[in-house]
Amino acid sequence: MDPGMPWPGSAFGDPRDLEKRLEKTKKALKLASDIGSSIVTTHPGEIPPDASGKKYRVMLDSCRMLAKYAEQVGAVFCIETGQEPAEVLRRFLEEVRSEGLKVNYDPANMLRYGVVDGVRILGPWIVHTHAKDYNPETRRATVGEGLVPWDDYISVLKSLNYSGWFAIEDETGFDVVESIKRGRIFLEKY
Repeated sequence: MDPGMPWPGSAFGDPRDLEKRLEKTKKALKLASDIGSSIVTTHPGEIPPDASGKKYRVMLDSCRMLAKYAEQVGAVFCIETGQEPAEVLRRFLEEVRSEGLKVNYDPANMLRYGVVDGVRILGPWIVHTHAKDYNPETRRATVGEGLVPWDDYISVLKSLNYSGWFAIEDETGFDVVESIKRGRIFLEKY
């Protein structure tokens, strides 16, 4: 890593080779639209809390461009939650102001910031969710077997009329098929 660059790990806030990443993302948005699965999710890098910094401005310009392109092709570019507090992401979404930029809500990623409060803050932008859980002792968990407050989480989503998918994301690493089956059975009660 170049020590002179203050943007490590940020896909859309790092100007190095940014055009290549943006073009790949545009291709993904177009393909998603073409096949009728219009939501594309990613971690764009941590959105800085300081909106006056260069990394924030580069990320803002990148996401504005991708959101505009998503609108043009009939797709939605979704930022996955968890790299920053919900308030920071909300402010960023409000600044972009585009129907082409939404949220993929990951409750396990939001445990450190408040799962239910995060849904309330980001509700108008949530169009996709992960069904993922987390156990701090093992650093992984089958859906329904970790710390995510599922009853409250799903209840607040329903109160906001969320009608999208719950895409199981299993990071257990052990007998993943069986873990996904258990997670699905758990989710079916909702």
